[in-house]
Amino acid sequence: MPWRAASPMDQRPQFIADFLRDALSITELCALYGVSRKTGYKWIDRYLRHGPAGLEERSRRPRRAPNQTSDEIVSAILAARRRKRRGSRSPSGSWPKTSAEGRAAPRDGAHPGPG
Repeated sequence: MPWRAASPMDQRPQFIADFLRDALSITELCALYGVSRKTGYKWIDRYLRHGPAGLEERSRRPRRAPNQTSDEIVSAILAARRRKRRGSRSPSGSWPKTSAEGRAAPRDGAHPGPG
């Protein structure tokens, strides 16, 4: 089957226009556009709720990160790292990092250091 020249953003308004003409059933429309019925109903619902803006791509990024280390803990980790940097190094040449410490360093713009 050849690739379609139209992008999904070009297909969605055309899909809705065909839906509003009421010439084909949802099943036929979805088959014509090569999408599942679930996707077809999702596009129709978004269009009816939000208008043409509802057909735009949405971010897939999670809205929140429930396991993210709290800001208070990040601040304490970064303060401890700053204190460690002023003192002597460990015999191996770098301080061992916990996973939370390793994730906190880039947030503050601190260099994670060797290791």
